[in-house]
Amino acid sequence: MGKSIFKTFKFSLSINWFFRVWMGLYILGFYGCKVNHPTPEQPMEPMVGENRVIILNEGNFMFGNGSISVIDKKTGSVTNDVYQSQNGVPLGDVPQSMIQYNGLGYIVVNNSGKIEVVDLKDFSSVKTISGFTSPRQMTIVNQNPLLAWVTDLYANKIWEIDLQAGIIQREIPLMGWSENIFYSNSEVFILNKSDSVIHVLDANTGALKTTLNVGGSIIDFKQWSSSELMVLSKKGLYKLDMDLVSFLPVYSFDSSRTALRMAVDTVQELVYFIDNDVFVFDPSSLQPKVEVFLSKSLVFSFYGLEVDSENNSVYVTNTKDFVQKGEVIALDVNGNELAKYLVGVNPQFLVFD
Repeated sequence: MGKSIFKTFKFSLSINWFFRVWMGLYILGFYGCKVNHPTPEQPMEPMVGENRVIILNEGNFMFGNGSISVIDKKTGSVTNDVYQSQNGVPLGDVPQSMIQYNGLGYIVVNNSGKIEVVDLKDFSSVKTISGFTSPRQMTIVNQNPLLAWVTDLYANKIWEIDLQAGIIQREIPLMGWSENIFYSNSEVFILNKSDSVIHVLDANTGALKTTLNVGGSIIDFKQWSSSELMVLSKKGLYKLDMDLVSFLPVYSFDSSRTALRMAVDTVQELVYFIDNDVFVFDPSSLQPKVEVFLSKSLVFSFYGLEVDSENNSVYVTNTKDFVQKGEVIALDVNGNELAKYLVGVNPQFLVFD
């Protein structure tokens, strides 16, 4: 506690998603009895109110042990399994992502092919939207009526859903694995992981307007400003001007990276990403800034990452061996470890409210 863990920037290899799946299944086979009989915890009431960190724990693929953990940032207390505690049933197989809108949480549960809608005050179930193949991420594209688009790993299409009715109302063809999705000014920006490109679709018609390529594998993108997306690729960082629909190179890496995930601090104007270790980059300096956290121990396997700009802190998840309960590590902007929180299995997606 209190000791800075910033180090000199260096390049390193990350464990990619497929290796994670292989390792998880291997370890599950070896420790199967331990996974099927977890140590019971004292039931806890879900926390109500703001100033929370909501964590989606993927669980183990095909085991249906995905869950939600909640950290109270004021008290430091952790509540695990809030969905199952509140509703009496498991959340599902591999909760992937989540958005918040008008007091509701829309939880995309990948391998269960559904979206669970919950009241964020107590995580009680409101409705289940089903019929997807392998949903990944979603974005609101219209408010009246309330419509959203959902990307998919295998379906070769984008799903348009009526959130009020809780039904899929349109299927928009789009070949390949679609992942990140962002709506802006009647256009929808979608990361095609299969082809490592970003598609731009008309939000009204669903027509493909253009496809953008940076000449290297695109890994992730996040909103950077009202008109820009920050794009992370194996070759470097780019800004995507959504008005001009064009890329602006920000920084080129010396060698190709195998980064996993990115987060941005739009207040401090910093970019964080996981590439085995966690790195922070200042786009205005044109040079890498510092390495934040080292994962030299085998018990460290960084997977999820998010920045709490309002509280000047960074949260990174550690899946450990993919079987036991993972943890969330909170850092301040100087790289000092603030706290560690024990959460569910394979914590990945973080949301602040």
